[in-house]
Amino acid sequence: MTLSTCIGQTVSKENDPVVHPYLINTKRIKTLSGKDISYYLNNKSIDENSKLFYEGKFAISDDEKTFAICDSITTDNPDTRPFYLYVFCRIIEISDGAIAEVMGEYCTAYMIKFPCDFINNLSSEEYDLPKKEWLGFVAFEQDSKTAFENFTRLIDEKLQSGCTNSINSWTEIKREIDGFE
Repeated sequence: MTLSTCIGQTVSKENDPVVHPYLINTKRIKTLSGKDISYYLNNKSIDENSKLFYEGKFAISDDEKTFAICDSITTDNPDTRPFYLYVFCRIIEISDGAIAEVMGEYCTAYMIKFPCDFINNLSSEEYDLPKKEWLGFVAFEQDSKTAFENFTRLIDEKLQSGCTNSINSWTEIKREIDGFE
């Protein structure tokens, strides 16, 4: 097994950016959520693999390290969540195959846990949220009309209590998800 070393980290062959250059992040930004990106890259609460992925030094794969990055999107830490959302959006853009098969779980979980943030960030240039792909992954997770109704009900309730100004946008998003074949 070939190993690459990046910033003192050993990266397995499955996550080696040299071996898998099409599975790395290529989008860098200067600021995120009002903070210089270096704030996040130096934040000890953010795991090293997420930072390496952001820097293009970690290729996503059908493995626990990649899924751990994806799982971080639902962190309760409001200080690190913007970085994890940004990284997750980049993963959505390049995911395919086995990785794509699980993305709907993460997209759905984020929308249920943070519906106001999701709707507010849809038009954010800094996140560049891949809306079509995201909603497609969510639609794939809704394996029945009952599942879709339960999913939308959870979000309806949170929007009613947290951000009623997003209800009109949510109505359109529901139509888009329901319209995926």
